[in-house]
Amino acid sequence: MADSLEVENDSSAATDTSDQIRLWPHPLYRFGMLIPTGVVAAAAIHASAIESPTVGGMTSGVLILLGSAYVAWRAIFFTGVVCKSDVLIVRGTLWSRRIPRLAIERIPKELAVVVWRGASRRRRYTPLLPFTSVGNTAASVEEYNVAAIKVVLNWVRAAPGYVTPKRKPDLH
Repeated sequence: MADSLEVENDSSAATDTSDQIRLWPHPLYRFGMLIPTGVVAAAAIHASAIESPTVGGMTSGVLILLGSAYVAWRAIFFTGVVCKSDVLIVRGTLWSRRIPRLAIERIPKELAVVVWRGASRRRRYTPLLPFTSVGNTAASVEEYNVAAIKVVLNWVRAAPGYVTPKRKPDLH
């Protein structure tokens, strides 16, 4: 349990599954995305208005500005995780993924990723990027991320009819 948050049946798991659970990333993640998107937007304005004030330069500058605004909007208002009754929705800055609740096998804590099997029984990995801690992450952000992953884990454990997947024995 120390190296991975394994999906197992547990009596301490959350039992209320009637409402959806919405998990937002830490505010430093959400509003921190304004910095790189703002830099890209400023560079686009500078390049299109000052460096190449032609129709093509202005058009590309406007498109880059709109793309940066879209990424910033998604980062602030859209990223996160939604746990509905039968599906986990992971919303990223550029993409979203719907994972059936009973298809989830485990959630390794060190990677912040959902390991699940699709309809073809192929193993898939979906990162929980809004709850990933990399490098020298502030302690409050790390605690926030671990707590969010535990909420998702408890939601998975509380699924009616959930069966703990069998683990392969370690060969070390």
